Amino acid sequence: MRVKKFILILILYSSGISLNAQTELDSLYAIWQDNAQLDSVRTKAYYNYIWKGFLYSKPDSALILAKNLVKYGADKKYPKAKNFGYNIQGIVYKNKSDYTKAMEFQEKSLALYKKEGDKENIASTLHNMAIIYRRTGNHVKALEYYNQSIMINKSINNQKGIANSLAGIGVIYSKQGNYPKAITYIDEGLKINEQLGDQTGIADFQINIGSVYLEQGDDVKALEYFNESLNFYKEQDNLYRLSEILNNIGLTSQNQGDYDQALSYFNQNKTINERLDNKIGIANDLNAIGLVYDNLGDDKKALDYYNQSFKIQKEFRDKNGMARSKINIGGVYLTQSNYSKSVDNCQKGYQLALSVNDLMAQRDACKCLYDAFKAKRKANEALFYMEKIRLLDDSLNLKETATKLQQMEFKKAILADSLEFSKKQAIGKMKLEKSENTKRAWIIGAVLLLLLAGVIYYGYRQKRKANRFLKERNAFEIENKKKAMTLFSQQVSPEVAKELLSDSYKSGANKVRACIMFLDIRGFTPFSESRNATEINQYQNDVFGFMIDIISAHNGIINQFMGDGFLASFGAPASPGNHSQNAVNASLEILKELEDRCSSGRLIDTKIGIGLHTGEIVTGNVGTAQRRQYSVTGNTVILASRIEQLNKQFKSELLLSKEVINDLNDIENYTFESLGFIQLKGRTEPVEVIKMASS
Repeated sequence: MRVKKFILILILYSSGISLNAQTELDSLYAIWQDNAQLDSVRTKAYYNYIWKGFLYSKPDSALILAKNLVKYGADKKYPKAKNFGYNIQGIVYKNKSDYTKAMEFQEKSLALYKKEGDKENIASTLHNMAIIYRRTGNHVKALEYYNQSIMINKSINNQKGIANSLAGIGVIYSKQGNYPKAITYIDEGLKINEQLGDQTGIADFQINIGSVYLEQGDDVKALEYFNESLNFYKEQDNLYRLSEILNNIGLTSQNQGDYDQALSYFNQNKTINERLDNKIGIANDLNAIGLVYDNLGDDKKALDYYNQSFKIQKEFRDKNGMARSKINIGGVYLTQSNYSKSVDNCQKGYQLALSVNDLMAQRDACKCLYDAFKAKRKANEALFYMEKIRLLDDSLNLKETATKLQQMEFKKAILADSLEFSKKQAIGKMKLEKSENTKRAWIIGAVLLLLLAGVIYYGYRQKRKANRFLKERNAFEIENKKKAMTLFSQQVSPEVAKELLSDSYKSGANKVRACIMFLDIRGFTPFSESRNATEINQYQNDVFGFMIDIISAHNGIINQFMGDGFLASFGAPASPGNHSQNAVNASLEILKELEDRCSSGRLIDTKIGIGLHTGEIVTGNVGTAQRRQYSVTGNTVILASRIEQLNKQFKSELLLSKEVINDLNDIENYTFESLGFIQLKGRTEPVEVIKMASS
């Protein structure tokens, strides 16, 4: 399959990078072998040799080499060599999920670094110990060690170390479902790495940001961040990070309903983790594979993979993972109407989630228990867990509100300090100027009289010159605006292009009501596997070409292409009104034109799915000064994507929400049926989904 080839290429590419870096590794090893060098020089060279050449690609070799470094330190009575060796061994065992051994070596390192007073490495070791506590579910201890590391790094101005620990704290809050607080720490750490120009650090934070979007159900934004980090790590010899990214991309494929591609990612990723002996990574892959089979309705395989995952997670004390596996197992039994087993597993998952303060897992467990007790007609128990769900929702909302208020207060305090400083500065300046004004007045008056005549003459000449320049500039701007209008109108309707190019349009963030369309080509993955790049590109142009024209004709705009589909909006950035009507009419026209082209042989047989939802969205330019993109975001966008994915389940072409129907003026002219209220991922309440006939 295409994905298998893609991941194999990544692994080979990573190995190729190692070959390209062989010269540097050979140089480091030569220094290590040179007995004439100082112990400190040899030790540092060998440490970098192990770190760059083996630690994240050949962990077993790194372990052997690290033991050599410890022996060298003992023989030479050079403690720093022993410290470096212990540190590497601790990291290897941490990556292998052997946390007992990992902690043992980190504690040895910490004791030696404290004896030497080496603050930088004390902070680094505390950070590594925090990771171990985090992975074993002891978040309180992990936060304590992360904060200790930050304090020491601040005392020596080690910005890179501070950023690393901020990232770790962000991961903890993300795992607990406290996303606003997670983003606060992630954003702070990202800014430090951007200031340092640390591309590795930036790529790591992109993974973290993508993970938050993934948890919130925004697969499009998640994939954007994962791909950016993937582009960086394709050129690095770090299979651990590649594994993490590919697992996340697999999860986005699963969320988008592409289960074959998701399985390919997860199975290949499992192979990478087995090669690295990364036990927790293997457990995560098994759980992810179980989720795919769960979504496909294969309960037997789903339970098998969930149980395999739980067994590994239990062995290595991964309480977050254990909670998720138990809740997933309970969910399978719920669909089988085996309510006793469902309750048993979800209650165990709930207790595990409580122990690590994972709010989102607690909520998922409570939802499972509510559904099970409701089905068993145990009203009191069902109401008990319904109330817990509401409390957890309130808790998450309160945390988000508190974070936003803290940010507002922080900005307010900075502004107040700035204004106070400016005020004091102005008062001081006024006092100084008052004493000098009298002296200056006579001198300035005389100088002004001399300059006045020259200024009048100069002004006369400049006015003539300016008038001539304005005429030329106006002519130039009119011509450029015509060119821009011509180019922009190729992407959007002339009316929308005119609005975007007008002076009244502002590029800042805005909240508007709009209708969002997600369109997806069915069977694109198997089609593309048997075609070359030119054929795939021509097919995309043939399919998307007429669709773009139709959307533009109905005052819509294509916001983003996604390989086998696209996201379009009606009512943003410019709104001529009737955005839901325009979106529905555009959808029906696309389906009719597609049928005509396929039946006449102008286009190979092609099936598509369209999802529409109307609501409030946030629009604006997103990104940095170097890279900006007009973007539409919000729950409305996510829900439209979820609705489109249901087309596979219901074997339909056009699905829309009740909100779209409510906006239509001539509802009697359409044929549609309600598919009932459906529970969609990321939504507390079920959503009514409508199937509309294409004719």
